[in-house]
Amino acid sequence: MRLPSYCYKIIKYLPPDRISLLVVLALLVVQPIFVVGQSKKNKKKSIISRIYHNTTARYNGYYNSTFRINSAAKSIIAANKDDFQELLPYYPFIDSVKSRSVAPDLDEVVKKTSAVVQIHSKSKWVDDCYFLLGKAYFVKNDFENALQAFLYVTTEYKINYPKKSKSKKGKKIYRKFKRKQNLMKVGLAHKPIYYKTIIWLIHTYIELGQLEDAQSVLDLMQTNEHFPAKYMDELMVLRSHLYLQRDDLPNAAKYLEEAISLKKRGQLKVRYTYIVAQLYQMMNDNSKAVASYSKVLKMNAPYEMEFYSKLNVAKLYQDDGSIPIASVKKKLLKLAKDEKNIEFLDQIYYLLADLEVKDENAEEAIKYLLLSVKYSVSSVEQKTKSYLRLADLYFDGRNYTSAKTYYDTTLMFMNNVHKDFSFLTIKAEVLGDLVLNLDIIQEQDSLRYIAGLPQKERDAFIKKIIDKKRKEIEKARQEEEEQSFVDFTQENTPKIKPDNSTSSVWYFYNNSIKSIGYNEYVKKWGNRQLGDDWRRSDKAATTVVTDQGNEDSAENTVQEIDEAIFKIEYYYEDLPLTEADMERSDDLLIEAFFNVGILFHEKLYDYKLASESFEELIKRYPSNKHLLQSYYILYSCNKELNNTQKENYYKNLLITKYPNSTYTKIITDPNYVDASKQAINELLELYEESYEYYRNEEYREVITASGYAEDLFPSNYLMPKFEFLKALSYGKLGDISSYKSVLTNIISDYPEAEVTPEAEDLLNYLNSQVGEDSTATDEIIASIYDYKLSEKHYMVIIVKDEHGKFESLKNGFADYNEMYYSLDQLSVSTRLLNRDNKMVLVQGFNDGTQALEYYKFVLKDKSLFQEMVSKSYDVFIFSINNFKTFVVNREIETYATFFDQHYKK
Repeated sequence: MRLPSYCYKIIKYLPPDRISLLVVLALLVVQPIFVVGQSKKNKKKSIISRIYHNTTARYNGYYNSTFRINSAAKSIIAANKDDFQELLPYYPFIDSVKSRSVAPDLDEVVKKTSAVVQIHSKSKWVDDCYFLLGKAYFVKNDFENALQAFLYVTTEYKINYPKKSKSKKGKKIYRKFKRKQNLMKVGLAHKPIYYKTIIWLIHTYIELGQLEDAQSVLDLMQTNEHFPAKYMDELMVLRSHLYLQRDDLPNAAKYLEEAISLKKRGQLKVRYTYIVAQLYQMMNDNSKAVASYSKVLKMNAPYEMEFYSKLNVAKLYQDDGSIPIASVKKKLLKLAKDEKNIEFLDQIYYLLADLEVKDENAEEAIKYLLLSVKYSVSSVEQKTKSYLRLADLYFDGRNYTSAKTYYDTTLMFMNNVHKDFSFLTIKAEVLGDLVLNLDIIQEQDSLRYIAGLPQKERDAFIKKIIDKKRKEIEKARQEEEEQSFVDFTQENTPKIKPDNSTSSVWYFYNNSIKSIGYNEYVKKWGNRQLGDDWRRSDKAATTVVTDQGNEDSAENTVQEIDEAIFKIEYYYEDLPLTEADMERSDDLLIEAFFNVGILFHEKLYDYKLASESFEELIKRYPSNKHLLQSYYILYSCNKELNNTQKENYYKNLLITKYPNSTYTKIITDPNYVDASKQAINELLELYEESYEYYRNEEYREVITASGYAEDLFPSNYLMPKFEFLKALSYGKLGDISSYKSVLTNIISDYPEAEVTPEAEDLLNYLNSQVGEDSTATDEIIASIYDYKLSEKHYMVIIVKDEHGKFESLKNGFADYNEMYYSLDQLSVSTRLLNRDNKMVLVQGFNDGTQALEYYKFVLKDKSLFQEMVSKSYDVFIFSINNFKTFVVNREIETYATFFDQHYKK
């Protein structure tokens, strides 16, 4: 039987995916009547089948997945905190860290859309589901998989536009196409996702750094007459973003302005206008920047963006000199007095400090920066910037002690993924060494000065120091007593009810009260990280404010004072009064001046200060043991400083006094360095070859290679490692006597070598545990691990068995992986290590990098270990081969050392 003809006409103009639920149900009821006698083939192609697949794919796949992706993107944007002093990101939903929080939703989208395209392959919504699959991967920052999904849509679902034709068939095809286009306009037909996918495809190419591919697709779409006008603004934004990746700021600003002109309204238009202003500001085109910031002020911008627009306008007027610095300061101070700007006081004071720096008034700048820190209640980023600027100012002013303190504080607030984190960490460490050596110089100079005074003057000088200390201690005692009285008064004074003007404002909505509360907290406890047991006095403070959380320790600072410091004899202990004492002082000063010069030259690249340090060293000690190296570094520094006269002076000194030295050869022979590099490369190749012999158990070849290294490259810096491999090879061959002998030679010949401590441990073990005929050597050698990130890896939690929470830990990791890493196919298993320890193994990592990323996220999630007693477990990453070695060796401490040296470096 067939349906009546009018039914087909209705269905023809009312597409299946838009038919109401009532019609669907009605057709489902009557369908058996009309399909009796039809073939199985016709059943599969029936209208009801199409309705079923389209409806299910649309609502089970497309609709739910769209909702999840949009919610995920909104969550990431909501968690994003824009830094209006930096160039705002075009797309704030791209964040690899924050995307982890929405990973479960995105993984669900991947599963659901993947299922839809397989089960409902005949549905009209398959292309939409492929698009959402790519979009989910994109928001997860998995751009490679996103690219594959988008490319599939643009290849398999490309729109073919028919041309007008005079033939009957051509006319029919064209009319059918136009009719479908008209139905799409009124929402009665499924709309293809092709052009929307093109937008995301271009975006993916840009994120992957494939800028030429992005450019090609952009150019193709811009010349495509069928490209929808409603997407043209997004196309212009992408073109601007592309030029920004190429550091082409003029074109980035040009196309972003074009995108703004195509947008009618909305917060994106406001955001892009602000970004345009920032781009012009970066190009030093102040007039256009001011014009764009002024446009933002006329829009419905968020208050913070409005505030920064005002702030930047004031700054730009000052930069181009159209308004004097004093007038700009006045405007900023006026902003500071406005109650609405309380939460922005840190930024206002930071900008005032910036103006003071430009006015060459470092002292005032420091005052404003300290105010900026004081009022940084909610903005960790601004607090970090203020501390960093303070550190830089002290560094520029050669106050290295304060600079070190503030760099350390900066690092405590700075996110470890910040682009400058590694550099500042190194700088802080270098400054620590620098301050240590400068303190030695200052201390020794002071001691030598006091020692050089006549007896009476010396005693008088020391008495003045004692009197000064007494006054300082007395002052500190008085301040403590006054503070104790204030604290007692505050604790015992009834709280005054605030007036009606503020009583209705909750504490956390009142920025003024919040700021006062924060400062009182810092005053008493220091700026501590969030966490359990935050009151404990042994937890390090995270600012330059000293931790005063322990009341007993506060009292003891004054009361428990060694009375010896008030006696003259106390200060005589360190004075260099004998010839031997003076020699020790000389040695300390020589090393300190040399170390300071090296730090300035090789770590801080301050060639002027390096020169000053080495010149002072040579002036005081003309025959010091570092003279040759000092001359060469002075030659190098003056070459960098373009001081030709001094450069030639030290060059001639080296040639005259040390004609055969390596430094002289480097200066006089242009090919010497290249020849040395070649020799080093050959040495490295020989060592790698020797190591490969050892891995392949060709121990005789290892011993031979060590002999070649000694003959061809005498006194080379890798010789201790060659010898160590040779020793291990003797051990593998069972020649314990030679094994011990070579280890002994390493310890005596290379006491400062990297392998010497391990050689000592092996030798001690052999002497105490292993006899001449022992076979325990293999167990010792097995403790040596190989660092290969390219191998597959495990993460292993080693748990002490008596703790009793082993199963809950395993189940917790299984649930965690199901929620956050469901697509990575990680597995969790358990294993017995020894009588006292069990292991939870997380397997499935393709390499060490993936395992290390998982390790870092796991340690941040304290909930996984909340039932574990502190120090009852250890967490490590193992390559497969190292894990095999470990389960044989079972020495946790040995592997912990290896892990700290390689994976935590």
